[in-house]
Amino acid sequence: EAFAMEQPIMLFCFFVVLIYMAVGAYSCKKDRDLRRALPQASDDFWKLKNHLSVQTLTQTPRSWKIVKERIIWAGRIKHTWTSIFIRHEGDYMNSFKRATVLFILLFN
Repeated sequence: EAFAMEQPIMLFCFFVVLIYMAVGAYSCKKDRDLRRALPQASDDFWKLKNHLSVQTLTQTPRSWKIVKERIIWAGRIKHTWTSIFIRHEGDYMNSFKRATVLFILLFN
């Protein structure tokens, strides 16, 4: 009776699992296509990450360009929800892994 589909929480869990499966299928397809199209993307990712770190440390005058780059970079890597869809192609934490982490966090 606790696991009957008439229970509101079971319906919620069922829909969350369906959404997870849909996002997982989408992200696996997207990641596979990106790996085929951009085999050197991982190297580019680490070069860009290093460039932004060095740029922040070495350039003393701050500019809006650097701030904008850092905000976009943070949204692509660190933001929990948006990073599933707009992550950098070379990041080792692919979209499916990110969706799995969010799914675990919902039910933890």
